[in-house]
Amino acid sequence: MKHVSRARCLPNLWKPHTDCLISAIVSHPADVMVSKLNANRQAGEAFGAAMGRIYKDIGFSGLWNGLPVRIVMIGMHILMGLLLSWLILTLLTTGTLTGLQWMIYVSLVI
Repeated sequence: MKHVSRARCLPNLWKPHTDCLISAIVSHPADVMVSKLNANRQAGEAFGAAMGRIYKDIGFSGLWNGLPVRIVMIGMHILMGLLLSWLILTLLTTGTLTGLQWMIYVSLVI
């Protein structure tokens, strides 16, 4: 089995997770507006008029409501992904028996 360096793998583990977090922050205001449009658009109301009315009601800060909860949810996914990646790296770098022992230990602790 080829030796895998943890120092080489760790930066690659973070990139998809940070990209996910940045994407969530950038897209959050648009997601909030779409949700508000679907919930509060009046019959026959034009798209632009509905957006203007909703933005007037919630304001700029209202577009960011729920972002902390979204970040916590993504953070939990990141944590679980990193834990799984760590377990896989442990299997690859320490040998199968030790890796399996760590996987059993971590699964019992969590």
